[in-house]
Amino acid sequence: MTYQGEVKDGVVVLADGARLAEGTIVQVVPVCTTRDEAGSRDARQRFERHFGAVDLGYSTGADNPAIDADLARAYADEHKDA
Repeated sequence: MTYQGEVKDGVVVLADGARLAEGTIVQVVPVCTTRDEAGSRDARQRFERHFGAVDLGYSTGADNPAIDADLARAYADEHKDA
């Protein structure tokens, strides 16, 4: 049997007051979303506000000589205080 409904506050509410027995295992296949094109565009713009670049004032690439120096110090440290 197939049931239809909608999501309200994160819970699937079946249409026409249909009820399933407690513990019934179900498979939910969304058939459409309520987000329209404008809503999708707004959501993408809010997400893209987090994009950008950070300038730390020094190189952070994989060829950074400071990485080698940091590793050399770490390997040379005998960690006697631990």
